[in-house]
Order: sequence, then C-alpha cells, then structure tokens
Amino acid sequence: MMPIGTMEQLLRPQSIAVVGAAPNEAGRQGSRTLYDLSQSGWNGRVYPVTERYPQIHGYPCYASIARLPEAPDVVLARIPAKSVLQVARDAGEKGARHFVVLASGFAEAGADGRRTQQQLVELAGTYGMRVLGPQSTGLYNMVDRIPMSLAQLLGRVQMRAGNVGLLVQSGAMAGVLSARGQGEFGIDFSYIVTFGNAADLTPTEVMDFLVGDSHTKVIALYLEGVQDGRAFMAAALRALDAGKPVVILRAGMSRSGSAAVQSHTAALTGDREVFEAVCRQTGVCLTTSTEEFLHMVALFRSGRRSAVNGVGFASISGGACALFADHAERAGLPFAVLEPATVGTLRGCLPAFLKPGNPLDLGPVVFDDAAYAQALRALLAERAIDVLVVYLFTSVPEQVNSPRKIALLDELARETDKPLIAIWEAALPDEQSALSRIASIATFTDIRCAADALARLRAWTLARERRCRAHGAEASALAVESARIALPVQSGAISEYSGKRVLRAAGLRIPDGALVQDAEEAVGAATTLGFPVAMKIQSAAIGHKTEVGGVRLALDSEKRVRSAWSGLMSAARANSIDAPIEGMLIESMVGEPGVELIVAARRDPQFGTVLTVGAGGTAVELYQDVARFVGIPTSEEARAMLGALRISRRLSGFRGDAGYDVEALVNLVIRLGAFIGDERILEIELNPVKVLRPGKGAIILDCLMTLR
Repeated sequence: MMPIGTMEQLLRPQSIAVVGAAPNEAGRQGSRTLYDLSQSGWNGRVYPVTERYPQIHGYPCYASIARLPEAPDVVLARIPAKSVLQVARDAGEKGARHFVVLASGFAEAGADGRRTQQQLVELAGTYGMRVLGPQSTGLYNMVDRIPMSLAQLLGRVQMRAGNVGLLVQSGAMAGVLSARGQGEFGIDFSYIVTFGNAADLTPTEVMDFLVGDSHTKVIALYLEGVQDGRAFMAAALRALDAGKPVVILRAGMSRSGSAAVQSHTAALTGDREVFEAVCRQTGVCLTTSTEEFLHMVALFRSGRRSAVNGVGFASISGGACALFADHAERAGLPFAVLEPATVGTLRGCLPAFLKPGNPLDLGPVVFDDAAYAQALRALLAERAIDVLVVYLFTSVPEQVNSPRKIALLDELARETDKPLIAIWEAALPDEQSALSRIASIATFTDIRCAADALARLRAWTLARERRCRAHGAEASALAVESARIALPVQSGAISEYSGKRVLRAAGLRIPDGALVQDAEEAVGAATTLGFPVAMKIQSAAIGHKTEVGGVRLALDSEKRVRSAWSGLMSAARANSIDAPIEGMLIESMVGEPGVELIVAARRDPQFGTVLTVGAGGTAVELYQDVARFVGIPTSEEARAMLGALRISRRLSGFRGDAGYDVEALVNLVIRLGAFIGDERILEIELNPVKVLRPGKGAIILDCLMTLR
C-alpha cells in the first residue's frame, strides 16, 4: 500500500511543483504563484512544469512531471478541468503526496462533474495522494513563509506570522476574511487553507491537525457544510480540551442559502438546529456575519481568557453606560460589585457631580490624563472585575488626545492578564489602525457588538468548565443493555402499541393497557384496568392520531367505551384510512397532576444520535420551546438541556409550587439516547411524556417509532 500524504507534508512541504506555470501577469488568475514563491524567502525546492518557458522567476522549468528530479510534496495544478485526471495520474506515478486543484466544473456542475470528481479522488487514493479541492485556490503557510496559492491574495495581505489558522471553503471568502482580518482587525495568520469542494481533504482534518500545532492558538473556519459530523465533533472537543477557541462563519443555514451552497461547492449543509446544538456542546463560537466572525477571532487571538463573571465598564458618556448596561443584561453579563477601597479611589478621581460605580461614567476625567489612568487602573485592580471594557469616541481629537489614550490602553494591557476591551466609536482611520495593532486588546466600534462578543467568550469558558472527560460511561452501559432488546421485524413506522412494548422491555414506564379487536374486548379490558380509560386507534400508517380523530379520553363507563369504539371506526372510514388497523389500544388514564413534554431521539446522517426535549402535547410545534443534544448526555448535560427550556421554571417549581420529578425526566432522556444506539432504530418520539410530582416518576403516554 502506498504511503498516504501527511498534513505535515501539505502545510510544511520541502518541494512544490506548479503545473501550468506562467510568469506573473496583473489580473491573470493563478499567474502570481511562482512570483510569490520567489519573493517569499522560502528556501525549499520549486519546480515549474511547462513547455512554454525555459525558466520563470529564476526557477528552471520542466516539460512534464515525469521529468522532475524528485517526487514533490505538493503539486499545484493550474490547468483546466479536462486535464485534471491525466495530470493527477502523472503526479501519482511520480510519487507526489498532495494535489491541489484550482479548476471548477466538478461536483458543483452536476452529475457528470460528480462522477469526474469521484474518479479524481479514487485515482489519487490508489497512489496515497491527497486532493485539496477542486475549486481550491491553494494555501499559505505564513509561519514558514510558503505561499502555495493560485490566487492574488498577497496583493492585499502581508506575509506576517500570526496565531490564527484560517480554513475556508470558498476562495473568494478567504480573500475577504484575510484582507479585512489583517487590515481592519489586526489579525495575522499562521495558515490559510482553501478547500473548495473538499472532495478529499476536509476542513475538519486540517482543524484537527491545528489543535496540535504550536503556532496556532485560534482556529477560524468559513464552512458551507460538514462532511463527517462525528469527526468534526471530536476535533472540536479536542480543540476545547486544548484551550484553542474555534470560531465558525457558517453559510447555507437557510433554505435558500443551502441551495446557493449546492450550486457553489456541492456541500451538504445538514440540519441547522443540529449544527447549532453541536456548536453549543463543543464550545464552538458560531457566527452569522463577517463582522461578527472577525470580532470574535480578534477577541480570542489576544490570548486573554475569562469566565466573564464580573464586567467592569468605564465610559466618557453616561448614555453609553446606560446602553451597555441594557445590552449586558440582555446578553446575561453580570457587572462586578466594587469593593469600598475601589470606590474610594474612584471618588478621588471624579468631579463632585459624578458618583463612582459600575458602569462608571468618567465624564470630563477623559481630558485629565493622570486622573483617567488612575481610574482605569483602579478598575483593573478590582478583584471582582475579570473583564474591563473602556468606551471612547472621537469628538474633538485635540481634546481627547487619542495617541496618549491608545498608548495608555497598550500600557494597561501589558500590566494585566485580564481581557481589556476597547469600544471606540467615530474613530478616525489612524486611531482605528493603531488600536487594531495592539494584539492584546480587542477593539469594537459598536456597544452591542462588544456585549455580544463577551457573551460568546463567557459561553466558551463555561463550555470548557463543563467538559466531562468521563463522558458517556453510564450511557454506554445502558446502550449495551438496550442492544439485547428484541425489535419488531418490520421496517418503517410501527404502531404505538408495538413501540410501547419495546419501551416497556427497555425498562421505560408506560400506562397499563391492552390491544383489543372489538367493542366487547374493549369493555373487558377497561373493566380489568379500571375506569376511566383511554382508547386509541392503532395503525403503523397513523402517526398523529388526534389529527384523524383517533383518540378518545376519560372513558368512565362501559357505555362510553362502546360508543368510543363506534366513533373511532367511523373516524377511520371518514378519513379514508385504508392501511391495516391493528385494533384499539385501551390504557389506564394517568390522573395525577403533571407537566407534558416531548422527548425524542433520531439518527442524524452526519452527527448520529440527536435528542430533543421540549414543551409537549399537541402544541409542541406551536411553542417551539425545545432544546437539543447530540450524542448521549451525562446527567449534568441532560439537566442543562432541561434548564434551557422556558418550561423549566414550571418543572422546578414556580411561585411556591412543589415542582415535578426532574430526576426521572433526566433519567428518561439518558436512557432514550442510549436506546437509539441500536442501529435499526431511526427515530423515536415520545409525546407526550407526563412528568409527575417529585418522586412519582415520568410516564410515556404516546410514542412514534421508526425502524430501519
């Protein structure tokens, strides 16, 4: 078997071949490649492959890959799509490890393109060669100064080593994010990698490599889809364990956005709510705009971390104090309570008409450099403050003395390890540029953006704190236990009665009941169970029985049971139900007080088991009060799911109420997650689940189950 190209060979190659090489020509796509390499100072070996020139930018040219003096680590293919398969074969025969494809016209172009793309990946695989692309504009190693790109990026971005790894599925977005990131936010990069269709090498693979890369402290991705959800989750959790924030700008999250992605890179976008749940669980910072994305990358690249348990805010405007307080409350950011000593120090800095507090209105103190510095240092010294936000704006530059203020912020950042945030509105271009160059300070031009960013920093820190390394031990044991339960032989949806038999065998609580075939059997079952009872029509073809009038409740006599039987059979005929009816399910009514919820599990094609918990009953789709979890949760994680629901206040006891059996519900959620570990189970929906008073348990009143 051929050795497979490694990530080390891709990102830190010793030799590069450029097929279809050409001299640099302004405006000509892909013509900068050799020029950039010649100007980079990199001392690796470069091989232009072309018959048109004897040499380009000082590099001798070769007529074919076969004539190269060695097998290159990376081949950059600047060739049309029709030539890609043959050149890939030549590269593989030579022993190349990585093949970068610029051309379009593959999976994004339809069925023929998909076949050609698959042929490319299979062909490369026979040689152990990895493919980056198609539609990749290449990559940059900024640390070792190795430009391996077919784009014009270095016309806008300087080759400065930074600590942010940028992984992008769109070549154009790579240009936007890197140019704006460096020019406006002061972000420098360790690596920039573009993936295009990501037919072989994926952003997840490179992300996983960067978790262990000493030069990269933040991993930033523009994604249009995730090929392997489980691998993505694993890599994201490794990044969380390593203390490396992952920031994602995600496209294709809407219906029209998904369609646009299909025509762009043919990526499968997947389920939006599932991806959001994955990000919450793994601490990934998911953003929806370029601005938001770059702000978060800039905040994280400073290296300052905080639980954001106590925010300090100092402003030259009382109005800004009020606005930030509003946004902080909305974002769940707590203000620090100042100690008396801090209040005393601040009182000595302020004029008599201003009161020391937090948020702090400094007013005219901004014009007194010494007093202004003393006030900010007092806030930074306050033990209760773990993040300090400083608000400024440029009205009269001569009075504000911007250079001195910026120099002071730089000094303060060097004196503390606490995150220091600057909000500078109406900043002049020189002021904004000077601020962006201070890597230890995150700068914003809007109050709301700053508050939202701090909320995301807080969420990342909390995700790290709750990360449990013994995750799933209890659930794994339950999964083994569930695997021993026999499932019905049929595939597709099964009836409520059949599903409940499976759930009872799994140790889950359901009402006592019986399946009957006529009215007399129904009366007998009701008499045995004890009135009142419920009667429900049973058919694998009827998922939501209430929608076809297939349920009768609180039947408290033989007469009402007989009448209900007739009514349900009439409802079946009226709704033209021609699927086989298994009979009627007679069940005991659960008269105890309780709260109805939905608890569901399904198998997502990308991420595996997805659990959903929410306010249940017939109004579940109306209220949309749901929380999701991907995988099998621990008890702590299941409680956190429930805590995210609006209905959680009622579960825990509202206005003196005794509350309900949350622990029984937690156990049900965990057991259901483990139970769907059986590969034949595609989906289970328990709705409603009635959660009774503390110590009374939770009982499943209805269920839908779909089998493979």
